[in-house]
Amino acid sequence: EATLLQVPRGCPANTSGASTVTCPFVGAEDVQPTYCAGDQCCPPANETYGATYPCPSAATDFAWCQVTTTWWLYGEALRLQAQADALSANETELNTQVEALRASKTELKDEVDALSASVTQLKGERDLLSVHEAQLKADVDALSGNLMQLQADFEALNATAQEFCGLFVKEGDTLVLKDTKLKVEADCSSGPAISAECIPASVR
Repeated sequence: EATLLQVPRGCPANTSGASTVTCPFVGAEDVQPTYCAGDQCCPPANETYGATYPCPSAATDFAWCQVTTTWWLYGEALRLQAQADALSANETELNTQVEALRASKTELKDEVDALSASVTQLKGERDLLSVHEAQLKADVDALSGNLMQLQADFEALNATAQEFCGLFVKEGDTLVLKDTKLKVEADCSSGPAISAECIPASVR
């Protein structure tokens, strides 16, 4: 339980009727806060570097403790200033991180824009390839049509050739057309020839 401090030896008794309050710091040898009232000293604490200090409800001119209220307030001011400096340093660091994040955001935006441009370019190339594919398909279809026509022409020519092959038979130097024979004779003009004049002599 908290204990009520006694007036230090040589310290005037508290006659101001000050209220009982809790010492701001737990004593260095205590585990619970200590109560005080008026012109009394709170026990030594780590925060006061092991020195006694005035009760918060003590008179402003009470100076019977090892440190005065003014000294304690000065120490508190220093402590708060140190906290403020730490917060300022943290703020500076946070601002640096924010600027870095903004730079990263800008860089990412540039990369996104570059990717969007690449996507647009790829889409254009894909559309161009689609046009080329359609053109190639049309060319293939045309070639297929030509091939079919050539095959039909070849088959017609082959049929004609087969028909003519069935009409002629070769026997040595004699070409037989069914039951008619044409023979090259050496007595027509200046050498072997087939002519209108020579044909009657060769027909047998």
